[in-house]
Amino acid sequence: MNSIGIKSRTVILLPKDVERRPQGNYHVVTEAYLNDRKKWVMVDAQWNAIPVLNNYPLSVVELQNAVARSMGGINLGNVKNGMEDIYLISIPVYIHYIYTPIDNRVIGAKTPENVSGGVLLVPAGEKPPASFASAPIYNKITITNSIPDFYGAGTP
Repeated sequence: MNSIGIKSRTVILLPKDVERRPQGNYHVVTEAYLNDRKKWVMVDAQWNAIPVLNNYPLSVVELQNAVARSMGGINLGNVKNGMEDIYLISIPVYIHYIYTPIDNRVIGAKTPENVSGGVLLVPAGEKPPASFASAPIYNKITITNSIPDFYGAGTP
């Protein structure tokens, strides 16, 4: 998306029990910034899903809020193999902590095992995980409870 002029970033979704999971401890999606809507929108290429609620495309945080509030009516588009029900059951597991790396280049991008910078959004009042993908994360990333800090100045 970046190569065709759509500002985008990698976002890693982490479950609440990420420190105890030996495998399957994260899910990677993309967020694309839509200039006409002045907002970030989640794109899950693995599942061919773009979550929409009431004709409003959702960011990762907006999807997290909609799932937490048990809001029905989330449309995902043409989900892979028609597995929308499975996706809506599994995605809430992976959307507790939200991480985006600073380096979003394809070449040279950091894998979770080599985290060297980024921002981790932690639910208010919760302690952040000490590690994910078997890699300690303290002092390597910025940890915040602030949605505006996660999305940047001027971003809703």
